[in-house]
Amino acid sequence: MRRGPPEPPPLIALTVRQPWAWAITHAGRRIENRDWRPPSELAWQPLAIHAGRAWTRNEKLDAAALSSALHGHMEVPLGAEGYVFGSIVALAHVVGFVDLDPRTDRGVYSFISDSSHGPVAVGGRLTRRDIEAALSDRWWRGPCGWLLDDIRPLPHPVASRGHEKLWVVPAPEALAVAAQVGLG
Repeated sequence: MRRGPPEPPPLIALTVRQPWAWAITHAGRRIENRDWRPPSELAWQPLAIHAGRAWTRNEKLDAAALSSALHGHMEVPLGAEGYVFGSIVALAHVVGFVDLDPRTDRGVYSFISDSSHGPVAVGGRLTRRDIEAALSDRWWRGPCGWLLDDIRPLPHPVASRGHEKLWVVPAPEALAVAAQVGLG
């Protein structure tokens, strides 16, 4: 029996609220702050960045704070019309993480390192310099910062229903994303 090529792994997504999804795609934000560690299977795999649908008072306040922080460097949209909602807006790779809570019951990690913030759990092949750079980055909030690399904004965001935590992108949407960035 002839077999075709192996099935590609599913495309995994993370829903990120605005204006933070915008900051990943437009403002050089390479840290996604979570209160949980990324699973080890996600390392160096494509991660779809999904812009959440919410535009509440909290998101408006975040946009105003972001605008203030980036004032003089770039213009940040303050109204909903400046953002994409409910769509996959980029692909990125999670290349590591720094977690201020080094407890082992929080998930897999590569090693524990001393840092300017005390002991931290580290995922990936990060150097002490990488760790300190993450902890002092303007985007760091913690407690666990996922380090993003190879961020590729989509020319045409792909509408998709988001979910909490990590989720598998449905095949039609995954194919639309892949066609734009050359996956597969």
